[in-house]
Amino acid sequence: MPRKRTKRTRKSISNEGDETISAQNAKEQLNGEEEAYKEDSENISMLGHYITKEYELLRLVLSYLPLRDLNAAAQVCKTWQSAVDVIKRSRHARPQWLFWHSRQKEIGSEELPHHLFSRHFFSEPQLCLMFMTHKLTTTEINCRRAKAPCPCGSEGKHNCNMKHRILHYMRAELSNCPCVLVEGFGVVGTSNDLSFTAEIEGYNAYSGLLLPKTPSISVNVFHFTKEKCIRFNLLETISNEEIKCFTKLSPSTEPIRCLLLFCRENYSHTVEKLVPAIEASQGSKFAVGGGFFDSINVGSLAPMNERRHVCLLGIALSGEGIHAASTVLRDEITDQAKVIEVMEELRSCQLPGQDSAAFMFACCGRGRGWYMEDNVESACFRHLFPTTPLVGYFGAGEIGHKFFPETCLQERQKGKKPPNEDDDDLIRSYTTVFVYMTFTRQGT
Repeated sequence: MPRKRTKRTRKSISNEGDETISAQNAKEQLNGEEEAYKEDSENISMLGHYITKEYELLRLVLSYLPLRDLNAAAQVCKTWQSAVDVIKRSRHARPQWLFWHSRQKEIGSEELPHHLFSRHFFSEPQLCLMFMTHKLTTTEINCRRAKAPCPCGSEGKHNCNMKHRILHYMRAELSNCPCVLVEGFGVVGTSNDLSFTAEIEGYNAYSGLLLPKTPSISVNVFHFTKEKCIRFNLLETISNEEIKCFTKLSPSTEPIRCLLLFCRENYSHTVEKLVPAIEASQGSKFAVGGGFFDSINVGSLAPMNERRHVCLLGIALSGEGIHAASTVLRDEITDQAKVIEVMEELRSCQLPGQDSAAFMFACCGRGRGWYMEDNVESACFRHLFPTTPLVGYFGAGEIGHKFFPETCLQERQKGKKPPNEDDDDLIRSYTTVFVYMTFTRQGT
């Protein structure tokens, strides 16, 4: 049977001509884009070749990259690998900090809090200590709009179409770095450019400090469950061996410079017994700071069967690379002038080191409700320590005492009473505890 011929009209011929012209235009446009891409690639290649030859310029350019991009740059060639190694060594003793907050009830895709991690990680930390408001800890984000690898899936997997908590995405960004998360009624944080410090109460926020990874600083984390607290409190005398058994610390051989403690309110007596025992073991006092918590997340730092039963968590910092002091704003301090006076006393310590960081542990009864003004205490700290990041949280009780290092011996020689000797209390309320630390860079 003969095939039926299609009748071609003037209109169909015209449409065919338009399609041909459109195809030609598209081809010409594609060729133009390919030429432009080729030219850009050649320029980039020439620029990369030039930068590689100029070693100091290469190191300067790479020094601005966050850790993830820096590791990728190390794969280019041996010269780039060498520059990356130098940059990493220079960053090791520097603390990093994170701060995010939003007044919006719903978190938008343009301000996902976990994205801050990859942009501001510049070295591999030993430990990440995070503080987060109650509401944000329970916030979940669908994996399809998280713009990050699924924290529960295989490496690189996206879009599982399930919801995960913010903390899970953060831990995925942290990779192998252990993380402690303490929930609070509010948080204290410092912007990444050090332009402002704020006390956030009542809406979504988190802040955090990443303790540097360097041979001159040791960070040891220990925890007590309810059963462990009971056994510890039954001890009549506490020997060095028992301290090591309960905390895995050896303060007599590796003296502690700073001890951060977080506990449930019902177990504060364990803190009051533990700190003097450690001080007696190492023969000296040290800076102490922390607070009570309703909820704490220690992740891989505790066995799976103990994570929900942690009643006390301790973070001990020791080594030649760190120096620390702590002070307290007591409940009778209600005006800015008195806060400045305490901060000036803290600054007079003049701790050695090129880099610094600080914690602020405040009672939930202070803040705006205490001064009828926002950011009073953090602003006073920033005024006297403009280059020091301040992080912390508002809790239902504070832990800490007033401790200044041996620089106060000069005051003893002058016949004055050093500030350490007028206050030995550890458990407090309606106060704010500040812990100030300085870090000495490796090789200096």
